[in-house]
Amino acid sequence: MRKILTNGKIYIEKNNFQEALLIEDGIIKAVGSREEMAKYPADEIIDLEGKTVKGLWPYGRN
Repeated sequence: MRKILTNGKIYIEKNNFQEALLIEDGIIKAVGSREEMAKYPADEIIDLEGKTVKGLWPYGRN
């Protein structure tokens, strides 16, 4: 199952935020702008309404 969380502040690391993320089968597959995530097909799209998502480390540190 693919979910896109969009329209939020996705905390990646200090002073680095993105707008959206893609989760597939419980694993974060991509983060980026709303436009970038809109390219992926999704079973569910969740509007974060500007809320902040934290705790994604170590995803943001490749």
